[in-house]
Amino acid sequence: MKDTERNTRHRSLRFARARDAGRRNLIAGMALNIGLAAVKILSGIVGRSQALIADGIESLADIGGNLIAFGGIRIASQPADHNHPYGHGKAEPLASVLISFLLGGAVIVIAISSVRSLIHPQPLPAPWTLVVLALIFTTKEVLFRFTERRGTDAGSNVLVADAWHHRCDAITSFAAFIGISLSLLFGWRFADAAAAMIAAGIIAVNAHRIGRQALAELMDESPEPALEAKILDVAVGVPNVRGLDKCLVRKMGLEYYVELHLLLDGSLTVHKGHEIAHEVKDAVQNQIAGVADVIVHVEPVIEKHPSENPAPLPK
Repeated sequence: MKDTERNTRHRSLRFARARDAGRRNLIAGMALNIGLAAVKILSGIVGRSQALIADGIESLADIGGNLIAFGGIRIASQPADHNHPYGHGKAEPLASVLISFLLGGAVIVIAISSVRSLIHPQPLPAPWTLVVLALIFTTKEVLFRFTERRGTDAGSNVLVADAWHHRCDAITSFAAFIGISLSLLFGWRFADAAAAMIAAGIIAVNAHRIGRQALAELMDESPEPALEAKILDVAVGVPNVRGLDKCLVRKMGLEYYVELHLLLDGSLTVHKGHEIAHEVKDAVQNQIAGVADVIVHVEPVIEKHPSENPAPLPK
Protein backbone atom coordinates (compact mmCIF):
# COMPACT_ATOMS: atom_id res chain seq x y z
CA MET A 1 0.00 0.00 0.00
CA LYS A 2 2.86 2.36 0.85
CA ASP A 3 4.47 1.72 -2.53
CA THR A 4 1.17 2.43 -4.28
CA GLU A 5 0.70 5.69 -2.39
CA ARG A 6 4.28 6.73 -3.12
CA ASN A 7 3.81 5.98 -6.84
CA THR A 8 0.56 7.98 -6.87
CA ARG A 9 2.27 10.98 -5.26
CA HIS A 10 5.18 10.68 -7.69
CA ARG A 11 2.79 10.62 -10.67
CA SER A 12 0.89 13.67 -9.40
CA LEU A 13 4.14 15.57 -8.89
CA ARG A 14 5.36 14.57 -12.36
CA PHE A 15 2.09 15.71 -13.92
CA ALA A 16 2.31 19.06 -12.11
CA ARG A 17 5.93 19.65 -13.17
CA ALA A 18 5.21 18.72 -16.79
CA ARG A 19 2.09 20.89 -16.87
CA ASP A 20 3.79 23.94 -15.33
CA ALA A 21 6.91 23.65 -17.49
CA GLY A 22 4.80 23.17 -20.61
CA ARG A 23 2.58 26.13 -19.86
CA ARG A 24 5.51 28.44 -19.15
CA ASN A 25 7.23 27.45 -22.39
CA LEU A 26 4.10 27.81 -24.47
CA ILE A 27 3.08 31.18 -23.02
CA ALA A 28 6.58 32.58 -23.60
CA GLY A 29 6.65 31.10 -27.11
CA MET A 30 3.22 32.49 -27.94
CA ALA A 31 4.16 36.01 -26.86
CA LEU A 32 7.39 35.81 -28.85
CA ASN A 33 5.63 34.48 -31.97
CA ILE A 34 3.09 37.31 -31.93
CA GLY A 35 5.88 39.88 -31.88
CA LEU A 36 7.98 38.05 -34.50
CA ALA A 37 5.06 37.58 -36.86
CA ALA A 38 4.34 41.32 -36.81
CA VAL A 39 8.02 42.20 -37.33
CA LYS A 40 8.44 39.73 -40.21
CA ILE A 41 5.33 40.66 -42.15
CA LEU A 42 5.87 44.42 -41.77
CA SER A 43 9.57 44.10 -42.63
CA GLY A 44 8.70 41.91 -45.63
CA ILE A 45 6.18 44.44 -46.96
CA VAL A 46 8.40 47.47 -46.42
CA GLY A 47 11.59 45.66 -47.49
CA ARG A 48 9.95 43.99 -50.53
CA SER A 49 10.85 40.44 -49.44
CA GLN A 50 8.48 37.61 -50.35
CA ALA A 51 10.53 35.13 -48.28
CA LEU A 52 10.24 37.35 -45.20
CA ILE A 53 6.48 37.63 -45.64
CA ALA A 54 6.27 33.83 -45.98
CA ASP A 55 8.33 33.56 -42.80
CA GLY A 56 5.81 35.80 -41.05
CA ILE A 57 2.94 33.60 -42.21
CA GLU A 58 4.73 30.58 -40.72
CA SER A 59 4.98 32.47 -37.41
CA LEU A 60 1.20 32.99 -37.47
CA ALA A 61 0.87 29.21 -37.77
CA ASP A 62 3.22 28.96 -34.77
CA ILE A 63 0.74 30.95 -32.69
CA GLY A 64 -2.02 28.51 -33.59
CA GLY A 65 0.33 25.65 -32.75
CA ASN A 66 1.06 27.19 -29.34
CA LEU A 67 -2.67 27.37 -28.58
CA ILE A 68 -3.20 23.74 -29.63
CA ALA A 69 -0.20 22.53 -27.63
CA PHE A 70 -1.34 24.50 -24.58
CA GLY A 71 -4.76 22.88 -24.73
CA GLY A 72 -3.26 19.43 -25.29
CA ILE A 73 -0.97 19.66 -22.26
CA ARG A 74 -3.76 21.08 -20.09
CA ILE A 75 -6.07 18.16 -20.90
CA ALA A 76 -3.38 15.45 -20.88
CA SER A 77 -2.10 16.48 -17.44
CA GLN A 78 -5.47 15.88 -15.80
CA PRO A 79 -5.52 12.71 -13.64
CA ALA A 80 -7.66 9.66 -14.38
CA ASP A 81 -11.34 9.84 -13.47
CA HIS A 82 -14.45 7.63 -13.59
CA ASN A 83 -15.03 8.23 -17.31
CA HIS A 84 -11.33 8.09 -18.25
CA PRO A 85 -9.73 5.35 -16.10
CA TYR A 86 -6.52 5.46 -18.15
CA GLY A 87 -6.24 9.24 -17.87
CA HIS A 88 -6.35 11.88 -20.59
CA GLY A 89 -2.92 11.27 -22.11
CA LYS A 90 -4.21 10.74 -25.65
CA ALA A 91 -4.88 14.50 -25.81
CA GLU A 92 -1.12 14.99 -26.26
CA PRO A 93 -0.61 13.04 -29.51
CA LEU A 94 -3.96 14.35 -30.77
CA ALA A 95 -2.68 17.91 -30.31
CA SER A 96 0.53 16.94 -32.12
CA VAL A 97 -1.52 15.67 -35.09
CA LEU A 98 -3.35 19.00 -35.24
CA ILE A 99 -0.02 20.86 -35.14
CA SER A 100 1.23 18.76 -38.08
CA PHE A 101 -1.88 19.71 -40.08
CA LEU A 102 -1.34 23.35 -39.15
CA LEU A 103 2.22 23.15 -40.46
CA GLY A 104 0.86 21.57 -43.63
CA GLY A 105 -1.50 24.51 -44.07
CA ALA A 106 1.40 26.93 -43.67
CA VAL A 107 3.29 24.99 -46.37
CA ILE A 108 0.41 25.42 -48.81
CA VAL A 109 0.13 29.17 -48.14
CA ILE A 110 3.89 29.69 -48.55
CA ALA A 111 4.04 27.59 -51.72
CA ILE A 112 1.16 29.46 -53.40
CA SER A 113 2.67 32.84 -52.50
CA SER A 114 6.11 31.76 -53.76
CA VAL A 115 4.77 30.46 -57.09
CA ARG A 116 3.03 33.78 -57.67
CA SER A 117 6.30 35.60 -57.03
CA LEU A 118 8.14 33.31 -59.47
CA ILE A 119 5.56 34.02 -62.17
CA HIS A 120 5.52 37.73 -61.43
CA PRO A 121 9.05 38.71 -60.22
CA GLN A 122 9.15 41.27 -57.43
CA PRO A 123 11.66 44.13 -56.91
CA LEU A 124 14.90 43.25 -55.13
CA PRO A 125 14.54 43.15 -51.31
CA ALA A 126 16.09 45.87 -49.13
CA PRO A 127 19.52 44.96 -47.68
CA TRP A 128 18.46 45.75 -44.09
CA THR A 129 16.04 42.80 -44.14
CA LEU A 130 19.09 40.53 -43.73
CA VAL A 131 19.70 41.97 -40.25
CA VAL A 132 16.10 41.27 -39.27
CA LEU A 133 16.34 37.68 -40.49
CA ALA A 134 19.64 37.02 -38.70
CA LEU A 135 18.14 38.15 -35.38
CA ILE A 136 14.98 36.09 -35.94
CA PHE A 137 16.92 32.96 -36.89
CA THR A 138 19.08 33.17 -33.75
CA THR A 139 16.07 33.76 -31.48
CA LYS A 140 14.01 30.85 -32.87
CA GLU A 141 16.92 28.40 -32.85
CA VAL A 142 17.59 29.15 -29.17
CA LEU A 143 13.87 28.74 -28.41
CA PHE A 144 13.81 25.41 -30.30
CA ARG A 145 16.71 23.97 -28.33
CA PHE A 146 15.25 25.05 -25.00
CA THR A 147 11.72 23.77 -25.70
CA GLU A 148 12.93 20.51 -27.29
CA ARG A 149 15.04 19.75 -24.22
CA ARG A 150 12.11 20.47 -21.89
CA GLY A 151 9.80 18.27 -23.95
CA THR A 152 12.27 15.39 -24.09
CA ASP A 153 12.92 15.53 -20.34
CA ALA A 154 9.17 15.51 -19.59
CA GLY A 155 8.41 12.82 -22.20
CA SER A 156 5.93 15.21 -23.84
CA ASN A 157 5.40 14.67 -27.58
CA VAL A 158 3.34 17.84 -27.92
CA LEU A 159 6.13 19.99 -26.42
CA VAL A 160 8.63 18.37 -28.80
CA ALA A 161 6.23 19.03 -31.69
CA ASP A 162 5.93 22.67 -30.62
CA ALA A 163 9.73 22.86 -30.42
CA TRP A 164 9.99 21.68 -34.02
CA HIS A 165 7.53 24.39 -34.92
CA HIS A 166 10.20 26.83 -33.71
CA ARG A 167 12.86 24.96 -35.68
CA CYS A 168 10.74 25.22 -38.84
CA ASP A 169 10.49 28.96 -38.25
CA ALA A 170 14.26 29.15 -37.91
CA ILE A 171 14.64 27.19 -41.15
CA THR A 172 12.38 29.55 -43.08
CA SER A 173 14.31 32.52 -41.70
CA PHE A 174 17.63 30.97 -42.74
CA ALA A 175 16.28 30.13 -46.20
CA ALA A 176 14.99 33.69 -46.57
CA PHE A 177 18.41 35.01 -45.55
CA ILE A 178 20.10 32.93 -48.26
CA GLY A 179 17.51 33.90 -50.88
CA ILE A 180 17.77 37.63 -50.17
CA SER A 181 21.57 37.45 -50.14
CA LEU A 182 21.60 35.81 -53.59
CA SER A 183 19.11 38.35 -54.88
CA LEU A 184 21.25 41.26 -53.70
CA LEU A 185 24.62 39.78 -54.75
CA PHE A 186 23.68 38.51 -58.23
CA GLY A 187 20.44 40.32 -58.99
CA TRP A 188 18.48 37.04 -59.10
CA ARG A 189 14.92 38.20 -58.53
CA PHE A 190 13.68 34.61 -58.35
CA ALA A 191 16.08 33.64 -55.50
CA ASP A 192 13.88 35.15 -52.78
CA ALA A 193 10.79 33.17 -53.85
CA ALA A 194 12.84 30.03 -54.54
CA ALA A 195 14.21 30.15 -50.99
CA ALA A 196 10.66 30.34 -49.66
CA MET A 197 9.75 27.25 -51.72
CA ILE A 198 12.71 25.31 -50.32
CA ALA A 199 11.71 26.32 -46.79
CA ALA A 200 8.17 25.10 -47.48
CA GLY A 201 9.54 21.69 -48.49
CA ILE A 202 11.58 21.41 -45.30
CA ILE A 203 8.55 22.35 -43.20
CA ALA A 204 6.47 19.72 -45.01
CA VAL A 205 9.00 17.01 -44.11
CA ASN A 206 8.92 18.01 -40.44
CA ALA A 207 5.11 18.16 -40.44
CA HIS A 208 5.05 14.56 -41.71
CA ARG A 209 7.53 13.48 -39.02
CA ILE A 210 5.53 15.08 -36.22
CA GLY A 211 2.25 13.61 -37.50
CA ARG A 212 3.80 10.15 -37.94
CA GLN A 213 5.06 10.03 -34.34
CA ALA A 214 1.75 11.25 -32.94
CA LEU A 215 -0.30 8.75 -34.96
CA ALA A 216 2.01 5.95 -33.79
CA GLU A 217 1.16 6.80 -30.19
CA LEU A 218 -2.56 7.09 -30.94
CA MET A 219 -2.43 3.62 -32.52
CA ASP A 220 -0.61 2.20 -29.45
CA GLU A 221 2.58 1.43 -31.32
CA SER A 222 5.18 -0.26 -29.11
CA PRO A 223 7.76 2.16 -27.68
CA GLU A 224 11.51 1.80 -28.16
CA PRO A 225 12.87 -1.75 -27.57
CA ALA A 226 15.22 -0.48 -24.85
CA LEU A 227 12.28 0.29 -22.57
CA GLU A 228 10.78 -3.18 -23.02
CA ALA A 229 14.18 -4.78 -22.36
CA LYS A 230 14.54 -2.79 -19.15
CA ILE A 231 11.07 -3.89 -17.97
CA LEU A 232 11.95 -7.52 -18.71
CA ASP A 233 15.20 -7.27 -16.72
CA VAL A 234 13.42 -5.77 -13.71
CA ALA A 235 10.60 -8.33 -13.76
CA VAL A 236 12.87 -11.37 -14.13
CA GLY A 237 15.03 -10.04 -11.28
CA VAL A 238 12.19 -10.53 -8.78
CA PRO A 239 12.66 -13.78 -6.77
CA ASN A 240 10.60 -16.83 -7.85
CA VAL A 241 9.93 -15.45 -11.34
CA ARG A 242 10.85 -18.19 -13.83
CA GLY A 243 10.53 -15.97 -16.88
CA LEU A 244 8.12 -13.92 -18.98
CA ASP A 245 5.70 -15.18 -21.59
CA LYS A 246 4.58 -11.75 -22.80
CA CYS A 247 5.40 -8.06 -22.30
CA LEU A 248 3.14 -5.38 -23.81
CA VAL A 249 3.82 -1.65 -23.43
CA ARG A 250 1.87 1.36 -24.66
CA LYS A 251 2.28 5.10 -24.11
CA MET A 252 -0.48 7.38 -22.84
CA GLY A 253 0.65 11.01 -22.86
CA LEU A 254 3.48 11.27 -20.32
CA GLU A 255 3.09 7.72 -18.98
CA TYR A 256 3.42 4.07 -19.93
CA TYR A 257 1.02 1.20 -19.25
CA VAL A 258 2.51 -2.30 -19.05
CA GLU A 259 0.99 -5.79 -19.30
CA LEU A 260 3.12 -8.74 -18.18
CA HIS A 261 2.54 -12.52 -18.29
CA LEU A 262 4.75 -14.07 -15.60
CA LEU A 263 5.94 -17.66 -15.56
CA LEU A 264 5.74 -19.03 -11.99
CA ASP A 265 6.10 -22.44 -10.41
CA GLY A 266 2.75 -24.16 -10.83
CA SER A 267 2.95 -25.67 -7.35
CA LEU A 268 2.76 -22.25 -5.67
CA THR A 269 -0.43 -21.26 -3.88
CA VAL A 270 -2.72 -18.60 -5.33
CA HIS A 271 -1.81 -16.32 -2.42
CA LYS A 272 1.93 -16.69 -3.04
CA GLY A 273 1.50 -16.09 -6.78
CA HIS A 274 -0.49 -12.95 -5.97
CA GLU A 275 2.29 -11.69 -3.71
CA ILE A 276 4.94 -12.25 -6.40
CA ALA A 277 2.80 -10.45 -8.98
CA HIS A 278 2.58 -7.42 -6.66
CA GLU A 279 6.34 -7.51 -6.09
CA VAL A 280 6.90 -7.41 -9.85
CA LYS A 281 4.45 -4.53 -10.28
CA ASP A 282 6.08 -2.48 -7.50
CA ALA A 283 9.58 -3.21 -8.82
CA VAL A 284 8.73 -2.04 -12.35
CA GLN A 285 7.00 1.12 -11.15
CA ASN A 286 9.73 2.01 -8.66
CA GLN A 287 12.70 1.36 -10.94
CA ILE A 288 11.37 2.68 -14.27
CA ALA A 289 10.22 6.30 -14.48
CA GLY A 290 6.92 7.03 -16.16
CA VAL A 291 5.22 3.65 -15.67
CA ALA A 292 1.68 4.43 -14.49
CA ASP A 293 0.36 0.90 -14.07
CA VAL A 294 1.39 -2.72 -14.52
CA ILE A 295 -1.17 -5.46 -15.13
CA VAL A 296 0.28 -8.87 -14.22
CA HIS A 297 -1.07 -12.23 -15.41
CA VAL A 298 0.37 -15.42 -13.95
CA GLU A 299 1.17 -18.45 -16.11
CA PRO A 300 1.91 -21.68 -14.16
CA VAL A 301 4.92 -23.77 -15.10
CA ILE A 302 4.21 -27.46 -14.45
CA GLU A 303 7.29 -29.66 -14.19
CA LYS A 304 6.72 -33.34 -14.93
CA HIS A 305 7.87 -35.97 -12.46
CA PRO A 306 10.49 -38.36 -13.96
CA SER A 307 8.03 -41.26 -13.60
CA GLU A 308 5.63 -39.41 -15.90
CA ASN A 309 8.09 -39.39 -18.76
CA PRO A 310 7.31 -41.98 -21.45
CA ALA A 311 9.51 -45.08 -21.58
CA PRO A 312 12.12 -45.04 -24.34
CA LEU A 313 11.26 -46.93 -27.46
CA PRO A 314 12.97 -50.36 -27.82
CA LYS A 315 15.89 -50.44 -30.20
